[in-house]
Amino acid sequence: GPVTGISKDVVTLHGCQVAPAEDLNKDASTGDFKVAELHDKLVTLKNNYKLLHPSEEFNGIAIVQSDKNVEFKMLKKIMYSVAVAGYQNVNFAVIPKAKGGGAPAP
Repeated sequence: GPVTGISKDVVTLHGCQVAPAEDLNKDASTGDFKVAELHDKLVTLKNNYKLLHPSEEFNGIAIVQSDKNVEFKMLKKIMYSVAVAGYQNVNFAVIPKAKGGGAPAP
């Protein structure tokens, strides 16, 4: 699935910027929480998948990676944008922190 990354500075889709974080911090006066460019690119990816795999059902899987310092309202707008684009199965990528410099505990 497509990977959306969120840091305190930028939102990316597969490593390419789709929105500066400052846009997500603004209050939506229209009530629409959708991040337009992210939404549009995700819809395009979904439609391309359906064209290339007509006999398969679209699984709607998306991955969200977020820095732990990202505000919840930013994350909420990303989650909304991903869901509205048709990705209902959202997974969060988590990088475990190693203790004492060793490998993470199982």
